[in-house]
Amino acid sequence: MTDLIILDVYGTIVKADEIDGIVRPGLIEFLEHYKNKKIVVFTDATPGYAEETLSHAGILNKFDKIYDGRDLVYVDEFMIKNLEKVCNEFSIPKSRAVFIGDNFFARDEKSAKQYGIKFIKIPHFRSKPLEWAEKDYHKEWVDFENSEEPFNFKDLIGKL
Repeated sequence: MTDLIILDVYGTIVKADEIDGIVRPGLIEFLEHYKNKKIVVFTDATPGYAEETLSHAGILNKFDKIYDGRDLVYVDEFMIKNLEKVCNEFSIPKSRAVFIGDNFFARDEKSAKQYGIKFIKIPHFRSKPLEWAEKDYHKEWVDFENSEEPFNFKDLIGKL
């Protein structure tokens, strides 16, 4: 059973390359379905940036807390999201948490593995395709959105 849902922000629930107020398909229904759970967002962006983005999208009030770049830690010389801090602050065991992210730069998956938290990788959400060289650089970690069949958060309803 999941009591804590941690969501990456850019490339996961909002586009990574544009602040246009558009959220990933099915996100609102997903948040409504799980409204009785603790739901937080965790970005590696600077303080205030995610708040501005989520406010512009009209979903800022849907989250119990926002974690940002101040909550990153170094582990083995790699910067990860301190998901243990999130679990501790909400007094929820790591076994009852899930982290959903697009895994850009491998940060999301490494963060979840470091703390033994279930990880769900979803395709990277953006408006414009990456240049081929940058896409090739990230292909080891990231699944890129198939515009013919984009990921929809409704697919996760009832499965966490």
